[in-house]
Amino acid sequence: MLAAAAPTLLLREPLKIQSEAFEIQLEFEQPADSPPDLLLVSAAGFQVVLVGGRRPRCLVETGDATQAVGHARQGSGDAYDGLDRDGRYGLRLSLNRSQGRAVIDLQSRGVGRARVEGDWRRLLERLQVAPRGDEKSLSLTVRSFEPVRVLRVQIDAVRR
Repeated sequence: MLAAAAPTLLLREPLKIQSEAFEIQLEFEQPADSPPDLLLVSAAGFQVVLVGGRRPRCLVETGDATQAVGHARQGSGDAYDGLDRDGRYGLRLSLNRSQGRAVIDLQSRGVGRARVEGDWRRLLERLQVAPRGDEKSLSLTVRSFEPVRVLRVQIDAVRR
């Protein structure tokens, strides 16, 4: 999964991602024919991992994506209700690289043909070691072990 090509958006000028807080909202669907196994959102040095299965977990780390996925698979992270097949969701990442702060919220937007906007639910809030790396190489990448459909991405950030 990590070696395969994935949708990537560079986060660079004129965005002030390095020093200012920013927010990313994803809207995605979990297809009815694929179980929610693992979703990885890499954003400007933060690794956000949602693991499905019998014990769904949400994990945020900074640094290496492979290591974050391994930790999540081993049971690290906070429990949450999980994702459903044929479900539509909003995932909100409120991040601040300079403070190492990550706040992750999930919103259920319906299952099957029923589309209902639920309340945003806080999955976790963490202060991590601030991500390191060159501001020129900051990006947003979405990967999944099982197929998901990314419907929309919105980035709110301060501009230079």
